[in-house]
Amino acid sequence: HGDPGADLGGTLNLPVAEGVAARVTGYMVSDGGYIDNPLLGEKNINRTRVTGGRATLRFAPGDDWTIDVGGVIQSTHGADSQYADRDAPALTRSSPIAQGFDSLYKLGELVVAKDWGDLRFLSSTGIVGQSLDERYDATQPGDTPRLFTQNNVTRLFSTENRLSRPMIDGWGGVIGATYIDNRSRIARSLGPLDGLAPVTGVVNRGREATVYGELSVQFASWLTATAGGRYTHSRLSGEGR
Repeated sequence: HGDPGADLGGTLNLPVAEGVAARVTGYMVSDGGYIDNPLLGEKNINRTRVTGGRATLRFAPGDDWTIDVGGVIQSTHGADSQYADRDAPALTRSSPIAQGFDSLYKLGELVVAKDWGDLRFLSSTGIVGQSLDERYDATQPGDTPRLFTQNNVTRLFSTENRLSRPMIDGWGGVIGATYIDNRSRIARSLGPLDGLAPVTGVVNRGREATVYGELSVQFASWLTATAGGRYTHSRLSGEGR
């Protein structure tokens, strides 16, 4: 029961120049629907399609430096939701409105690493954006079709920078700092198909900054002492709109 699906993907590793290489991946997935809607005379209404790709470019400029620049993008489209009516025949639902969804995810990243003898520096930074649009049937029995929509837009920035040393010559440790900034906005609307009106939404935001460190000393093959600390400052806020 249901439509067929298919998927296709490929990866390319490419030397660009001396000390520069790239990897690119692309893919597409289509999952066939299997829910029927006899009210609208439609079959297999809940097909889902996913398309996306990822690319990373690595630079090795020398002197033990490496730099990775990358990105990810993925789009997901669901033609209708994947539920059936409890008292209806199997895998059927009678709904006057298609309840699909669309999602778009984007990521950019930068990773920088450097070795100085026993010391290693690593910096990792990412920026993420995601949007999600959802549609729900809000029709009451015997009433005209009504639609509820919800749009969720999320943005995230994250970075961590640390300097570390493995346990060599009796001591090792790490020191670093992180920062995260996340914001999410939800907008909603409700009403007949030709007259949607906004309803209460919400905006949430979180920020967090952290510094940390740890030192380990090996006094003997059977005795190692470790001391460390971590300090975090977080702020969360939210408001209705």
